[in-house]
Amino acid sequence: MQQTAIFRTGKILTVLFAVLFVVGILTINSLFVYPLVNTSRSLMAFLIAPLCILYANQHNLWFRSSLRIFLKGSHRLVTSMSVFFVGVLLSYEVLRMLPNDLGTPLHLIILGICSIIYWGPLLIDCSFHKPMAYSSKFAYFTGTTLLFFTYHQLTFVNYHSAPTLGFMWSGLATMLTTLMVLIHQWFRAEKKTDRKRMEGYLRPLKKI
Repeated sequence: MQQTAIFRTGKILTVLFAVLFVVGILTINSLFVYPLVNTSRSLMAFLIAPLCILYANQHNLWFRSSLRIFLKGSHRLVTSMSVFFVGVLLSYEVLRMLPNDLGTPLHLIILGICSIIYWGPLLIDCSFHKPMAYSSKFAYFTGTTLLFFTYHQLTFVNYHSAPTLGFMWSGLATMLTTLMVLIHQWFRAEKKTDRKRMEGYLRPLKKI
């Protein structure tokens, strides 16, 4: 009964967080230009993509051969970072160059796939897949956040406008929340680590 109550509480809190997150995304993007497009991009990159990974974790979908590419890529941090950067750039160019009825769906599809690749190193949890160290996650997250912010600032200078300002602020808010969760998980993992002294376990090899 107690486990059931804890599970229900966790589920309620998850739903509540998702609702608050959507409200926050809608509020942020309503303050800037192109609210509909930027809201769709924000929800795809920062809500739907990570939820897809969490769903795959829960239902053990990583055993499927068609999804193994995401597992392999999750340990290649530079590749994941590069794919996300190029994907965001390419998807936005597709949105600008093609008519809305064709450009918008293609834009969201490309952005969604690249976002799953981005979130993979941070969220993928699989029984036959070696988890990343928290130090590597932190370094990856810091690098991608700086790249995300720098890219948008350069874009604003290049176009002499800020058409994706809502998307940028939505991303930074999500990344700040993710950073706090990551630090909390890292702290909990460190508390569970056995800190017994290793003196006597390791001895230098004797010279022959």
